[in-house]
Amino acid sequence: MLVGACWVGVAGALRYARGVNETISSLLLTYIGIATMNFFVEGSLRDIANPNKPPTKPLGEAYMVGKIPGTELHWGFAAGTAVAIMLHVLMTRTTFGFAARMTGGSMRAALAQGPPVGKLIIACTMIAGGAAPR
Repeated sequence: MLVGACWVGVAGALRYARGVNETISSLLLTYIGIATMNFFVEGSLRDIANPNKPPTKPLGEAYMVGKIPGTELHWGFAAGTAVAIMLHVLMTRTTFGFAARMTGGSMRAALAQGPPVGKLIIACTMIAGGAAPR
């Protein structure tokens, strides 16, 4: 998750440093990520025992995240819900969220007010997964 956040943070850094649209740069970074993943799946992560299209080695049951007891929901759903609530609180109830919304409204106005606009753009891009504040 952290590597993914840093990966998409590159799109925010490109927006701040060079004015590149973060939608375009994140789409282009996706192609690089897919090529990198294919390199590993067809290389060091490949299951040599299977001669078909190169699959990865299967994960054991001990390494899999299970379901919430008594439900059919995966624990990832609970984690995603908790993260969404925390991000909502971060963006609506903190000074960081206020500064990020101000930067998203008008970068020139935010520069005049003094928050670290470059850091805010990169951080918000990393948090939002490719979408800088508007």
